[in-house]
Parts: sequence; C-alpha cells; structure tokens
Amino acid sequence: MLSVKRICTKLKSQWTTLNMTKISQIKLMSLSVKKIKSESSFGKEEYNRSNEFK
Repeated sequence: MLSVKRICTKLKSQWTTLNMTKISQIKLMSLSVKKIKSESSFGKEEYNRSNEFK
C-alpha cells in the first residue's frame, strides 16, 4: 500500500515538472513569435523606406 502511494507521488511530481516545462516552452515560443513579428514589421518599414528613395 505504501509503495503505491510512493509511486503516485512520484508520478505526480513528474507530471508537475512536465507541465512546468511545457508552460515555459509555450512562453518561450510566444516570446519568440512576438520577436519575429516585431522584426518582420521593422523589416517592412525599412523596405518601404528604401523604396521611397528610389
């Protein structure tokens, strides 16, 4: 009975760590997407500016 409880707590701790890593990965992904979006919009502005001078 004790061993089952121990296994359950072990699984629970693994699950929480898994969830935490997933959450952190999602946060990193959203941050990188925001960065890419801002960079692409900046690139568009630069492109438009360079076309104006032609």
